[in-house]
Amino acid sequence: MLRFEQLFILKGRGNMFFGLFKKEPVAFNSGYLPEENGHQVFFHEFGNPQGIPVLAFHGGPGYYSSPGHTKSFDLKKQRVILFDQRGGGKSLPAGETKNNTTNDLLHDAKRLLTHLQIDKVVLSGSSWGSTLALLFAQQQQN
Repeated sequence: MLRFEQLFILKGRGNMFFGLFKKEPVAFNSGYLPEENGHQVFFHEFGNPQGIPVLAFHGGPGYYSSPGHTKSFDLKKQRVILFDQRGGGKSLPAGETKNNTTNDLLHDAKRLLTHLQIDKVVLSGSSWGSTLALLFAQQQQN
């Protein structure tokens, strides 16, 4: 039987997502990439800071990342890096479409890895994020 504290609801932009956790994961690092072309990209990291780095692209466009997006990862073994794509979530300015192309999003992913001093990473994505992950892998073939 589930205890009340094991059930939580993530609400966002009119949608409800139900997940089961003993407790919601807490980011060990979060912040913004330095502003570029009018955009500040928000990121947060979960799991093991010394673990295998995983860069996860969220769906959208215009959506956002959340702690619930880490549920398919092993947070004891992996360092899961989430970021809000330009114009979405906590990235600033909200809803901005200027300088917000697919190539700009891929460039932000590379900037994020450089900022976090990560050379090699496992890629993951859902919906639109899976397309971005595939394009990123093609661009970064090393």
